[in-house]
Amino acid sequence: MKSLLQDFLTAIWVVIKLPFLIIEVLFRRIVRTGAKKLILRLIAVLVLTLVLAFTFLKITSKPGFCGSCHIMRPYIEAWEHSTHKDVDCMMCHAREGIGGYLETKFTAASMLVNYATGLYKRSRPWAEIEDKNCLHDGCHETRLLEGKIEFTQGVVFDHAPHLTGTRRGRTLRCTSCHSQIVQGEHISVTSSTCFLCHFKNVEAEGRDKLADCESCHTPPTGENAIEGHFYDHTDAINQELQCGVCHQMMWQGSGNVPRERCGTCHSSTAHIDRISDLEFIHEWHIEKRKVDCNRCHDVIEHRIPKIEADVRSNCAGCHDDKHMTVSNLYQGKGSRLVEGEHPDPMYTMRVVCVSCHKEIVNGDAIPGATQKTCNPCHPASYLRLADDWKKGFSNRIAQLNKGFKKAGPHPLLEDARHDLGLVDKGGAWHNPIYSDNVLTKVSEVLAEAGVTTSKVTNLPDESKQCLLCHSSIQEVPVKKEYSSFNHTAHLRDRKIVCTTCHFDERPGNPRHGKRKGSQELCTDCHHNQIAQKNDSCDPCHQSSSKVFTGDLPGIASDPSPMATSDMGCVDCHEGPEFKAPGAEFCLDCHDEEIVTDLEYMRGEFVIGIEKSKSNSKAGTIVKLDKGRAVHHPDLAKKVLNIE
Repeated sequence: MKSLLQDFLTAIWVVIKLPFLIIEVLFRRIVRTGAKKLILRLIAVLVLTLVLAFTFLKITSKPGFCGSCHIMRPYIEAWEHSTHKDVDCMMCHAREGIGGYLETKFTAASMLVNYATGLYKRSRPWAEIEDKNCLHDGCHETRLLEGKIEFTQGVVFDHAPHLTGTRRGRTLRCTSCHSQIVQGEHISVTSSTCFLCHFKNVEAEGRDKLADCESCHTPPTGENAIEGHFYDHTDAINQELQCGVCHQMMWQGSGNVPRERCGTCHSSTAHIDRISDLEFIHEWHIEKRKVDCNRCHDVIEHRIPKIEADVRSNCAGCHDDKHMTVSNLYQGKGSRLVEGEHPDPMYTMRVVCVSCHKEIVNGDAIPGATQKTCNPCHPASYLRLADDWKKGFSNRIAQLNKGFKKAGPHPLLEDARHDLGLVDKGGAWHNPIYSDNVLTKVSEVLAEAGVTTSKVTNLPDESKQCLLCHSSIQEVPVKKEYSSFNHTAHLRDRKIVCTTCHFDERPGNPRHGKRKGSQELCTDCHHNQIAQKNDSCDPCHQSSSKVFTGDLPGIASDPSPMATSDMGCVDCHEGPEFKAPGAEFCLDCHDEEIVTDLEYMRGEFVIGIEKSKSNSKAGTIVKLDKGRAVHHPDLAKKVLNIE
C-alpha cells in the first residue's frame, strides 16, 4: 500500500515537472540555434500571425461570412437588395477607431461562439450602429443640411430637428427610426416609431402639435388634387379648417408598455421595477443602447381606418338602427339589383356622419346638415348642385312610385320596390352616383313589367362624365321665367351633349359648367330646325307670345291687331336666322308714318321700363318681352302706365 502511494505521488510530480522540462528543452535548443536564426524565426512567426489575423479580420468582415449563420440570411438578403449593397458590414457596424474596430470584432466573435455552442440567448441578431458611422464623409454627412425632403408621396420630413434637438425630451439616434423591424427591408425607416412619438398621449401631455397633420402631410390642392383624384383642399386651407372637421381620428392603438414584456430581456426584478422611471428607461434603451421602440411598446397604427362603425348610430348598440338605410346607401350597398359595393367618394375619403350633421335644425335634437356645414369644404356653387340632387331624385322617385301602381307581374318587382325604398329613405344625395344606378335598374324592371313611362333611355355617352356629379339633372326643372326649358328634352330626347351648351372646363375653373352665349346655344337647333317645322316660338319666347296675344294675368284678353289678323311669328321673323326685322321690312305692310311713330314709341318704351315701378306679373311679362312694345304697343303702355 505504501509503495502504491509513493508511485502515485511520483506520477503527480512528473506531471508537474513536465511543462518545465519542455521549456528547458526548448530553451536549450533556442540557445543552440543562435541569435540570428532566433530573430528570423520570431519575425516569421510574427508575420504569419499578422497575415492570419488580417485574413481572419477581412474574411469575417464580409457579408458572405456573416451569412454563414442561417439566422443571418434574411438580413444579408435584405442588404443585397438595399442601397447599402456596395458598403461592407464593418463600415457601419464597427465603432470608431482601431480600438472600436477590434472591440466590434471581439463582440461579433463572441456571438459566433455563443451561437455555435448554443448559448446565444437573443431571439434575433442585434447590433449597435453609431450615428458617426452614418454621418461621416462619403456617406450621409450632408443629410442634416438638406432641410425638408419627401419621405413618401405627400409626406415631408426634416432630419435636423430630430437629430440636433430632443423630441419629447429624448435624444434620438439614426437607428431610432432606421432599423430593421420590417423583415426584408435593410435599415429602412420603421414608420411605427414615428407614430409612437407623434401620437402617444399627445392630448394628455399637451403635445397636440405633434399630431398636427400638416407637420408631415401636404394637403392635395389644384392640379395635384385633380390628377390624384383627391378632394381639392384649397378652400379648406384658406379657411384654416382643422382636418378633424371632416376626418375622424387617423391613428389607433395606445403605445403602452406591458410590464410582462420586460421579462423577455430582464430577469432582475430590480430592473423591471424601474419601468415607471421614464428618464432612466429611455436613457438606457434609446440614448445609450439601440433598442427598437416596439420591442417594449404596443404598436400605434397610423392609417385610414374603417369607418363602418362610425357611420352607424350611437344608439345601435341597444336599439334598432334607424339610420341603417342611410348608412348603407352612403356605403354604396344594400341594393338587390345593383351588384357590388359603390361607396360615395366622401365615404372613401373617411368623411363621417358628424362631419356634416352638426347643426341643430328647427329645434330638433338630432343634428342636421345645412348650408353652413357644406360651405367650409365646398364652394357656393355646390349648394345648387346639392339642391338639384334633391329635386331631381325626388321627381324620379315620385314617377317610379306611380309606375308601381301600373306594373304587371315581374319576378324582380319586389326587389325593385326594395331598392326604390333604399334610395327614397336613404336620401339619394348621400350617394348620388349609386342612387342613379339603382333607380335606373328600377326603371328597367318597371319597363319590363309594362310601365311605358318607365322606359329607360340612354343618355349621351359624352355626357356621362358630367353626370357623375350632376345625377338626375334631366329631372330638375330650370327656373327661367316664362320659358319652358328642361334638360329632359335636350339630354334624353334629343341626345344633346352637355358641352354643347356648357363650357367644358375642369372643376375649380371659374367657367366650369357656365352656359355659353344664348345665340350660340340655341339658334342652330331652334331657328334652323324646330321653328321652321312647327312655327312654335312659345317654349323659349313665352313673354313675347303673351304680349302679342294679349294673354296677360290679371288683365282682360286684349290681342294685338296683328294677332287678330292671324299673323304668326315667322310672318315678320323670317328664317333662317329669325332675327327681328328692320324698319324697311315693316314698310312692306305699313305706311312710313306708322313705322316712324313706332320707332319713336320704342325709345319712349325703353325709358318707361327703366322708370316703371310695376311689380305685377303682367308688368314683369311686358318687361321681359325683348320686342320692346313692338308686339303690342298699346297694351305695353297700359300695363306699365306709360303716357
